[in-house]
Amino acid sequence: MKKTMIMPEVVIPAGRTLEEMLDFDDGEYEGENPSYVEEVKIRFE
Repeated sequence: MKKTMIMPEVVIPAGRTLEEMLDFDDGEYEGENPSYVEEVKIRFE
């Protein structure tokens, strides 16, 4: 039996832009790599 993966969805609220939602000001984590990366769907409201 083959498992089907459900792709996660990121919802961007009305009135916001993708750039605003991805603006992370975490200077202390500069140069670090994420522990996990995956593909997601992006939906704008």
